[in-house]
Amino acid sequence: MEFDNYTVRQFMNAWFKQVYSSPKGIPKDIFQEVYNEYVDATKSFEIERFEKVTYVHFLNGRLNTMRITLRLQKEFLEEFGVPYVPQFTFLFEEYGYSLTWNGEKDDFLKQLERLEQEEKVYVSELETAIVDLKNMKKSETPSIETTRESFIKMINSLGKIGYKIDMDKTTVEELSFMINAENDAQVN
Repeated sequence: MEFDNYTVRQFMNAWFKQVYSSPKGIPKDIFQEVYNEYVDATKSFEIERFEKVTYVHFLNGRLNTMRITLRLQKEFLEEFGVPYVPQFTFLFEEYGYSLTWNGEKDDFLKQLERLEQEEKVYVSELETAIVDLKNMKKSETPSIETTRESFIKMINSLGKIGYKIDMDKTTVEELSFMINAENDAQVN
């Protein structure tokens, strides 16, 4: 294994700063191999795919829920002359919207129309997420898309739960074992 020869700092320098000279980084011709071994060992690619699938399902559920809820609110308002108020806190506030009923049907319909317009943002997000997921499934090797921020958060999280990570001494292999152990612990 190539990644047992390099430290976390060297890995980060090559990945995020494109520093490919030793001793500060990983040689450019070796970096992709080290990165692939890291991804394989941590199962990051599987986690990333799972997160994308989960996000697609979340967006799809949100859009369907809001579409149905808005339609039912309009029908309830038409039938009974008032909105179905318990849904305000149950669904609308759950998704970050605030509706008010002041007794005016036209005002409430305008609020519902505004929500419909605001939800269109999630339609494009869903389309983008689906394309990303399809592209991920097509690629045979994981791409280097994980951001510096998420990598740093992961290292900080490991440190907070007790893992000792010395950026200049801990190897990429050791880091991958820590990540894998923590992922396994969370699953079980």
